[in-house]
Amino acid sequence: MRKLCLLCLFLFVFPVYVFAQDSGQKEEILSARKREKEKIKNREFCANLTFKQSTRDNRCFEFYPTRIIDWGKGFSNGLAKITVDGKAGFINTKGEIVIKPRLKDAGYFSDNLAPFESENGKWGFINSKGEMTIKPQFDWALSFKEGYALVQVGNLWGFIDQTGKIVIEPKFKEASGFSEGLARVAIFDTDYVWENTNIPNAKSYWGFIDKQGNWAIQPTLNYIYKDFNGGMALISIKSIGNNYDERYFVDKQGNKVWKLTSSIIYGFSDDALVVKVGEDKQKHDTYSFVDRNGKRVTDKSFSYLSGFSEGLSAARVTWEGKFGFINKKGDFVIEPKFDWAKSFSEGLAGVEERGEGYGFIDKSGNWVIKPQFYWIWEFQEGFALVAPKGNRETQEKTGYIDRNGNYIWKPTK
Repeated sequence: MRKLCLLCLFLFVFPVYVFAQDSGQKEEILSARKREKEKIKNREFCANLTFKQSTRDNRCFEFYPTRIIDWGKGFSNGLAKITVDGKAGFINTKGEIVIKPRLKDAGYFSDNLAPFESENGKWGFINSKGEMTIKPQFDWALSFKEGYALVQVGNLWGFIDQTGKIVIEPKFKEASGFSEGLARVAIFDTDYVWENTNIPNAKSYWGFIDKQGNWAIQPTLNYIYKDFNGGMALISIKSIGNNYDERYFVDKQGNKVWKLTSSIIYGFSDDALVVKVGEDKQKHDTYSFVDRNGKRVTDKSFSYLSGFSEGLSAARVTWEGKFGFINKKGDFVIEPKFDWAKSFSEGLAGVEERGEGYGFIDKSGNWVIKPQFYWIWEFQEGFALVAPKGNRETQEKTGYIDRNGNYIWKPTK
């Protein structure tokens, strides 16, 4: 039997290297939509190839889950996005439909408003009753953060308040939502470059703005990797060759706090930062973690760390080893016995048992929800997004379960 060669790239599997700003979501989703349209045609084509032929043809590789499957989903403000026959709607915590799935697309609720896409491709906002509060007029819109929402007009990004009023004009090439009162933005402003001759006129530049749209940190940065977290943000001041740049954590005045010498990192979580510390004998990267002063917390290193959440991090000692959970001393408090592991959220963590699928354990390492799912996301407001095991079509559907593993919304696509 001829087989389709699939590459299953899970979003929760080792998300190093990736530091996408909010405005980059648009390209991700548009790309996912394009691949979705091409998928059926590619499957028909690849079905006529031998397995060996299919492994050599990029058309036979699929990425799962795509942003179409999970984007905007998960409970927030007591509501969660569902999709039925490709249309978006929302359910409450009882699994009841409160906004019928008639929207072309939508994001998650924040400040009791959610962005939605109209049939003509413009974006606006609805309230928790499904009533339109901001008419579709933007080329893209993202959920509110700290009272402001990021919107795109033409090719530029700006911010609106909850009435739909533009409070910071769309003039940025790229941007993220507000975090701790500041937002990272990128400009390609010839006038600014000419007036500041110390900046080489070669590319876009990054800085931080406040909620009045004023520069809190001038756009002189090579890149901004992470938003402010605990009063610190990770920035790059210059490139050094093609594979490395000079990175610092800075405070809200732009002062350098300490230099990051690791080339691969996660963001701060529970005041711990995962960094690359070396390689093992097989040349696989190894990781440990540092505190907010950049000091190593433990001498121990691991082939994988998920980053700390609720005091624990998923960890694997060797590349071939099993996954367990460590504390901030680097000691295993849940023995490594799983084939994969995610971070804890609301007291539960998703783990895999090969052949059985994914389920959830508590902080004692005991099964709360037995392994049975093809794909899982973390718990939010008491519920988790999951995809069931089954054939390929079944695995592309998502539903919501409660903490007992019972569906409040059975999987739909």
